[in-house]
Amino acid sequence: MTTGSSGPGLLADTLKYLPVNLIQALSSIVMVVVFTRVLDPAGFGRYVLAMAAIQVGMGLGFYWLQGGSVRFYAAHGTGPDRARFSGTIWSAALAIGIVVGCAAVALGALPGLAAPWHLMLPLTGITMVVRAWAMICLELHRAAREPGWYSALECTQFIVSIALGTVLAARPDIAELGPLLAQIVGNLIILVVALPRLLARLGLARPSRAIAVEMWTYGQPLALAFALTLGLSVGDRFVIAWLLDEAAVGIYGVAASLAERPLAIIFAWIGMAVTPVLYQITHEHQGARAKEVATRTMAHNFELLTAVALPAAAGIMLLAGPIAAVMAGAAFSPHVAALMPWIALAALFQGLMAHYVAHPFHIMRRTRALLWTGLMLVPVSVGLNLLLIPLVGLPGVALAALIAALLAIAVRLRLARAMLPVPLPVQPVLRAAAATLAMACAVVVVQPGLAPLADLLLRIATGGVVYAVAAYALNVADLRVRLRPYLPRPRRSRPADR
Repeated sequence: MTTGSSGPGLLADTLKYLPVNLIQALSSIVMVVVFTRVLDPAGFGRYVLAMAAIQVGMGLGFYWLQGGSVRFYAAHGTGPDRARFSGTIWSAALAIGIVVGCAAVALGALPGLAAPWHLMLPLTGITMVVRAWAMICLELHRAAREPGWYSALECTQFIVSIALGTVLAARPDIAELGPLLAQIVGNLIILVVALPRLLARLGLARPSRAIAVEMWTYGQPLALAFALTLGLSVGDRFVIAWLLDEAAVGIYGVAASLAERPLAIIFAWIGMAVTPVLYQITHEHQGARAKEVATRTMAHNFELLTAVALPAAAGIMLLAGPIAAVMAGAAFSPHVAALMPWIALAALFQGLMAHYVAHPFHIMRRTRALLWTGLMLVPVSVGLNLLLIPLVGLPGVALAALIAALLAIAVRLRLARAMLPVPLPVQPVLRAAAATLAMACAVVVVQPGLAPLADLLLRIATGGVVYAVAAYALNVADLRVRLRPYLPRPRRSRPADR
C-alpha cells in the first residue's frame, strides 16, 4: 500500500487484521462463559490479577522492544544491518526474560503466601516471558506488512489457549492455574513456527549498541507510558483487591471482559493497520509533506474508529443486562450487568486516548511527553479510586477510569497539536452518531421475548442491520463510496430498434 492512498489502503490493511480480532473477541467471550462456570468469583479474581500483572510487566519490560521492532523495521529490518537488528532484539529479549523468570520463581518461594499464589506467581512470570517473546515475533510480521501470518499465528494461539485452558480449569486441582498453563502452550506454538522463519529472513548477528540505544531511547519512554496506560486500565484490579476482596476483582474482571475488552480489541484492530503506515510515512517523507500525509491518514483512522467503536459501545451499554445473563455465571451476572455500561463508556475514551490521540507522539518520536502525561494521571486515577470505591463500590472504578481518560485526552491533545495537526472531524462523528441512534432505537424497540440467547442474538442482529443501512445511507466512513465499485450497476435500457 502506498502512503499516497492512505484511505482505501488503510481500510484494506484493517480488514486483513479482522480474523485475528474476531477470534480474540470470541476467545474473550468463551473465557467468560466457561471460566465463570468452573471458577468461583475469588478464583476468577486471582486469574484476573495474574493477567493484570502480565500486562503491566510486559509493558515495563518488553514493550520497548515490541514498539522498536515496528518503528525501526523500515530503517534496519530490510537493509544490510538486518542481522544485527535481529540480534539486538533477541539478545535483549532473552536477557530480560531470564531476569523476569528468576524473579517470579523467587517470589513464589517467599514464605507466608496463600496456597494458590506460590504456584501462580512463577506461572505468571513464565507466561509473561513466553507471551512477550511471541509478541515480538508477531510485531516483526506486522512491521513487514504480513497480516496473514500475524492473523494465522495469533488465531492459533487463541484457539489453543482457550480450548486447553477450558479443559484444565475444569479440574479442581488445577483451577485458575489452567488458563496460565494453556497460554504458555499457545504462545510456544507461535515461537516454534515464527521464530525460525524470522531468523532465516533477518539473520542473527552480534547486537549493535547503536541500534539498541536507538530503540531504547525511542521505546523506553513509550514502554513506561504504555505501562502507565495499562496501569490506569487494569491497575484498579489491585486497588479493588486491597479495598474489597478477590471476589470483587473477579466480578469486575468479568464485567471488563464483556464491556471493555471488545472495545479494546476494536481499537487495537484498527491500530494494527494504521501504525505501520504512519511509521512508513515518516520514513518516506520529510518535513511538511510528512505532516500532511500523516494528518490525512489520521483523519481516515479517526473516521474508522468512530464508525466502529461508537455503535459497539452503545450496543454494549444498551444490552448489558441480556449479555451478562447469557455470558456470565449465576454468581456473577447481576453485578456484572450493573457495571457494564459504565465500563463501556470509559473504554470508549480510553481507546481514543491510546489509539488516536497518542499517534502524533509516536510519529514525531516525542514519546517522553506520553510518559509525563501518564505519570501525571497515576495519582489522579489512584486518588479517584480511593475516593469513589468506598463511596459507590465497584461502579466507582469505572467512573474513575472515565474521568482519568477524559483528562488524558485533553492534556495529550493540547500537547500533540503543538507537534502535528490532529484532525477531529465533526461531520464523521455526527454521521456515526446518527446511525448509532437509529441502531439504539431498533435495539430498544425489539423485545422478542424468546429464550435469553436467541433474544440477545436477534437484538444484536437487528441493531447491526439497522446500523449498516443507516451507515450506508449517511455515508459513514465513506462507506457508500467504498462499496460502490462492488455493487451491481443498473442496466441502461437500449433504444428500440428502428
